[in-house]
Amino acid sequence: MWQSMPTASSRAPSRAARNINIYPEVAGPITQVLVREGQRVPAGAPLLTIDDSVQKATTEQLRLQSESARTLLEELKAQPRAETLAIAKAQVGLAEANLKGASDEYKIRLAVAARSAGAESKDDLQIAENAFKQATSSLDVARTQYSLTRPVPGVMTLSIREKQYNQLQQAYNAANALLVKYTVRAQVEGVC
Repeated sequence: MWQSMPTASSRAPSRAARNINIYPEVAGPITQVLVREGQRVPAGAPLLTIDDSVQKATTEQLRLQSESARTLLEELKAQPRAETLAIAKAQVGLAEANLKGASDEYKIRLAVAARSAGAESKDDLQIAENAFKQATSSLDVARTQYSLTRPVPGVMTLSIREKQYNQLQQAYNAANALLVKYTVRAQVEGVC
């Protein structure tokens, strides 16, 4: 039971106190009474707290989900520019051409060595084989770099990610607003 104090601007003919019943907006066990009987309390002062452990956990979970969605949105916005993709793609093309040249050279040297013994030195054959292996590795590196640079197919569009982030941010804000209601405050100045 709450008893309000009459104010100087009160229009009531009597300056008697009136009792005000307090009905919290949320349900739950009271965890702490912050005032004592007979204490004068200003408007807005906290009177009691209600167990908010579940709401705190929900609010924290929504905050983390919102932050995660924001991070994914930022990653999507940071996708490579067209020029960066063009360079990575050109590097793959160059590596493919180098591999073709090294492969052709190695095949020719193998064919010559097979036709006439001693026509190709073992060193020249080894150099051609190493060039072929190096060109193969260079192509693998260029392809890997290109796959890491290009946007991943199937990633949600920027618009969908923005909407998802906004929805989670609003859910977090709503949960946070509800969390405030677990502390019951005096609506007017009064005495407990």
